[in-house]
Amino acid sequence: MFKMLKHAPPFIALLLSALVLWGCGESVDNKATTSTTSSLPEATSSFPNAYLLVSGSTLEDVLGDSDIIIIDARTSGYSSAHIPGAINVLHSDYWTKGSGLKDLATLESKLGEAGISRDAQIVIYDNTTASWGAAGRLFWMLEYLGCSDVRILDGGWDKWSADGRTTQTATQTLASTVFTAEINSSVKASKEDILSRLDDADFVTVDTRTDQEFIGWTLYGEERGGHLPGAVQLPYEWYYNSDKTVLSYSELKEMFESRGITDDKEVVGYCTAGIRSGFLYFLGRLMGYEQVANYDASIWDWAAADEADYPMEKLEEYQTLVYPAWVKALIDYHASGSTSAAPADYSYDRDHKYLIFETQWGSFDDMNQGWADASYLEGHIPGAIHSNSDTYENGYPRWFMLPDDELKVAVGSMGITADTTVVVYSSSPIFATRLWWILKYAGVTDVRLLNGGYDAWADAGYDVETTINEAV
Repeated sequence: MFKMLKHAPPFIALLLSALVLWGCGESVDNKATTSTTSSLPEATSSFPNAYLLVSGSTLEDVLGDSDIIIIDARTSGYSSAHIPGAINVLHSDYWTKGSGLKDLATLESKLGEAGISRDAQIVIYDNTTASWGAAGRLFWMLEYLGCSDVRILDGGWDKWSADGRTTQTATQTLASTVFTAEINSSVKASKEDILSRLDDADFVTVDTRTDQEFIGWTLYGEERGGHLPGAVQLPYEWYYNSDKTVLSYSELKEMFESRGITDDKEVVGYCTAGIRSGFLYFLGRLMGYEQVANYDASIWDWAAADEADYPMEKLEEYQTLVYPAWVKALIDYHASGSTSAAPADYSYDRDHKYLIFETQWGSFDDMNQGWADASYLEGHIPGAIHSNSDTYENGYPRWFMLPDDELKVAVGSMGITADTTVVVYSSSPIFATRLWWILKYAGVTDVRLLNGGYDAWADAGYDVETTINEAV
């Protein structure tokens, strides 16, 4: 267009100029949001839209710049310490469970009261995985409302504080202003939009929730469990390095494209409420995807709709694969006897015992001498019993399962009866799944596998022990 203006006759150039200016003044509806002139320097990363990701050193260099609004999106911790000048904005103040974003007048009023205008330069941070995508949710909301210069701090509060950068405790506020939205509807998906595109080859939905949510467990009051038909799962926790910075462009590109999430498709992210998927939207923008949107209200909205019109998929026996909080609830239920402590999403009213087994090859003597995996001795789920795989097998060199009559005795020697609830886990999925299968074959009716094993339990922050628990 601008080459045409340079070489066109005067009256044609005038006409084209008018058309350009008219186009620049129309609604941003269905347009991609682009960056504006900013006092923040361009990032040096390889992302196509690298300017959207701000490093800690870059932000620290411009602290005190009155042209930049820093938003702390954490739900807790702001009063203890935050980045100097940051205001605390909670994404939950801007949406309603099951229906998503509040009405436009309310959004404009609340943002204006917070001192945020549509043309402001904004940098958002949270405490990454602990915030479940809070920064991404606000990023998406602000771009939906027409903000053109919104960015996210790489590594969030986690890396900022770990790097020993400047902090403050005094609460910060901004003078009220006027926020006038220009809606960018292309970045906000509805269930009707998704349903109309589910079978299209150039369309993909991305589920950013955990394994347990994806396979069928209902953890947050969803009307139904499972996922959208054909959805690709990319759990939110996968997007980060160990220091909580975002994975490199090449790593994310491989992660996305290997699962069919390519930049020639329309990509819609979802989670339970549209929070974690807000960060997926941010990643799509960072990676240069031109058709990326967030499903506001997400599963709370979809699962509440008529199942005949809005179907969901789940694993038929999803309850077999349990997660740390379920196991913790199982332990608490038996310790307290209270039905309120029973595992979620499962009618657990079993009065008989349960057992938890950590399984590997080797006895305690083997472990002490370094001949076998010593994971159990180093730490295990409270109450867990070590199960040496030799108990159920003939041993070297064949390792076949014992004949049926001997197997019954072996299972009994571990304290297991047919109606015992058994949870198995291991640092090696091979051992855990083999024991699960052996017990099912032996006739134990309720055998569960802990997804992620001991690491998942420890990562959840639950207590561990080194006490050796013996089978009875």
